[in-house]
Amino acid sequence: MPLILTSLTTASYNTFAILAISAGEIINWVARMLGHKSPVVTLEKYNRFVPNLTRLDGRALLEACQNSETFRYGLKIYTTILSS
Repeated sequence: MPLILTSLTTASYNTFAILAISAGEIINWVARMLGHKSPVVTLEKYNRFVPNLTRLDGRALLEACQNSETFRYGLKIYTTILSS
């Protein structure tokens, strides 16, 4: 049973979730506090409040791939296939 939310109303429960997720709390922790069996349940209900803190979604993966020899080799093969 969640320790924090045992006596809160539905409105307080939702407010807690929205504030915690908007602040960048880890979804697994929020899910446990809400008493959800899985973080998937939490994300399905509150996913629109998950912040994009950097506004650079995908950038870290792209940079890691661009610095990888394996990525460059795979890209070369892919572009060769497309051009044939």
